[in-house]
Amino acid sequence: MSKIDEIKQALAAATPEWFDNGNEIVSKQNPKVGIGGFLKEEDNHLAANAPEYIAYLLKKLEEKEIFLTGRQYTINRLKEQNEEIATMGIRQGEQITRLLQSEKKQAKKLEEARFALEEIAEHGGVNLRGASCAEIARTYFAQEGEGNQE
Repeated sequence: MSKIDEIKQALAAATPEWFDNGNEIVSKQNPKVGIGGFLKEEDNHLAANAPEYIAYLLKKLEEKEIFLTGRQYTINRLKEQNEEIATMGIRQGEQITRLLQSEKKQAKKLEEARFALEEIAEHGGVNLRGASCAEIARTYFAQEGEGNQE
């Protein structure tokens, strides 16, 4: 049994209402039954109101526990969302990497084609290896794959 449960059980079993009659603390249900007195009036006041004070504090504790349970749910949900966002970020990063690699391959292929076309232009329609403009176009633009396949 937890300490809180122990306190609740003791409070439930205690005489329901007390008051300070000036000399001692007595039951409101039966004022002839006293539970004792203290040296100072402030002690009597505190003891007489202890059940009410304890009940109030237990209620506040339960309210805080409910509040904290709600906060914990929110924290857990935010952690889940954060993990989802991180996973999406990783996937998007991978996609960006693939796109950049593809773009580099395309840029390389275009640079090779540009070079071949410049070579053809300089040598009257045929490059140094004797390929015609049509052959170069087929090599660089009609074939699927990576780059010039001679």
